[in-house]
Amino acid sequence: MTSEASLSEEVDLTRYIQRSRVSSVWARDAVQFGKQFLFDKDPETCWNSNQGESQFVHVEFRRPVSVHRITLLFQGGFAAKKCELAVRQSADGEKRTVATFYPSPDTRQQDCEVSDADSILELWLDIPECYDFFGRIAIYTFGIFGSLPADDRDTGDQECSAERTPDEVVFF
Repeated sequence: MTSEASLSEEVDLTRYIQRSRVSSVWARDAVQFGKQFLFDKDPETCWNSNQGESQFVHVEFRRPVSVHRITLLFQGGFAAKKCELAVRQSADGEKRTVATFYPSPDTRQQDCEVSDADSILELWLDIPECYDFFGRIAIYTFGIFGSLPADDRDTGDQECSAERTPDEVVFF
């Protein structure tokens, strides 16, 4: 039986990611700098973008989730100046911005509280401005935390990120 306290506990939603895409990968070297390193929780690996005017990370979840908070760990001078977090609740729904925040240009975990992101299927981290002159971004960790809708709790579904198969790298 689930207690009221456990229903309010924050869940690591990265385990429910079905597919992810990024705007670019440094030198197209997905083996060393690919998107898989955004969610691996290893402080020695990171996603590095190629240079460009803006960058993004797009995540599709395998089931509806409610996002309450994200965490980001950038590499110092390769941090975002401005981030916009956008969501979509259905495949044919409208993409809408739910948070805009301005990370600092240092290497420490930074949190962004999120509201109005309930029962979503897709999430975008859009980075229109960064500190690097050439537009490069390096993210060591991208944490997504929140809860599952009430009807999806206690299903016995114990999906694990280790069981996921790597998806293709998409370049734009």
